[in-house]
Amino acid sequence: MSAVTCPTGSANCNTINNCYLPTTNSPNEYTGLAAVNVDNAQDWRVYYYDDEGNLSELAGNSSGFDMGNPIGGLALNSSGIAAVNINSTTNNINVFYVDQLTEALYTTEFNGAWTTPYPLSPERVTTWNPTSGLGAAYSPGQDQLHVYYTGLDLGIYEFLGGYASLKNKTWLAQPGRNHIWAEADYVGADITAVGWLDQVRFFQVAQNKMVEGSLNSSTWTESFVSSVQL
Repeated sequence: MSAVTCPTGSANCNTINNCYLPTTNSPNEYTGLAAVNVDNAQDWRVYYYDDEGNLSELAGNSSGFDMGNPIGGLALNSSGIAAVNINSTTNNINVFYVDQLTEALYTTEFNGAWTTPYPLSPERVTTWNPTSGLGAAYSPGQDQLHVYYTGLDLGIYEFLGGYASLKNKTWLAQPGRNHIWAEADYVGADITAVGWLDQVRFFQVAQNKMVEGSLNSSTWTESFVSSVQL
């Protein structure tokens, strides 16, 4: 684990420390990684695949970490993971991963206890790439979950879930793609996302440059990220 600190409004960050986190079962060497903050404090959860393929969670705080525990089903080797905490007070954590058997995108949710994993779509998704990078974000103003991946056709796609804070959240059966989103440079390219209020941002690489997709309420724009001196 690497701990860094960044002054407000600055991109000049300093490393506080780096430390080794032991686990009961070693992480798979090709595992994806995702992390969330809980309790609005120095309290973290890290998600990974162990060497037996189990979706696992490493829990810790400023005092230290546990040794990791399986929380879900078996995951596809070399596939991605995404996670988002949609309520840092009650810790409603949603984790997205690729199921080992079906190679479909699955989710499991912590809201007092972990739910049984289930697929985001019951239908066949022709553009789905099980080894794509994954990004997830929550927009509380819309109460929506957004999960992004790079399709087999290089396009960026979004699984959209509504009523995300409720037990009966619903997912659109097919992922969507906005015509302004740039194609990735290669199949399976990484992507990451962040959300707040009614805003979502995802970041991808296109034409060897960093690209930012921006959702402002219901309007999408996209642009190359410009470097500035902060």
